[in-house]
Amino acid sequence: MKLLTYRTRGADELTQRLGAYTPAGRIVDLAKAAVVLGFPVAPFESMLQFIRAGEPSLAMAQDLIAAAPQDALLDPSRIRHCAPLPVPESIRDFANYELHVRQAIRSSMTLRANATANPQEAMAGFERAGMLAIAPAWYELPLYYKGNRF
Repeated sequence: MKLLTYRTRGADELTQRLGAYTPAGRIVDLAKAAVVLGFPVAPFESMLQFIRAGEPSLAMAQDLIAAAPQDALLDPSRIRHCAPLPVPESIRDFANYELHVRQAIRSSMTLRANATANPQEAMAGFERAGMLAIAPAWYELPLYYKGNRF
């Protein structure tokens, strides 16, 4: 399922809507389809509402896409894509790739070694002690940076 936040070209251009692409490449206005088909509308009022509604909203969206009424279908050329999640509550950066982590550890340990009388010996000691290795937990847990979006 491919979801999007969009606005239609024309009179209501400032109103952002939640949609999904159909297999045929058209867009289903999920809130409009929910009204026509008698589903709850709240989960489809925005991408954030959809995410908050959890797993049940995903199943409902699949049903709405499969049974999309004609008046809830849009031609993709008649819409403008918006940010998928226009107002995120928080931002989490999962972009710490392995090379970056290795370099950060080495840089930190180099600074620490440089504060000793014999930096080369200190670095060799750090390496022997395994202090330059990435902790196994890094490979097992989704570590991220949480930032204030404001």
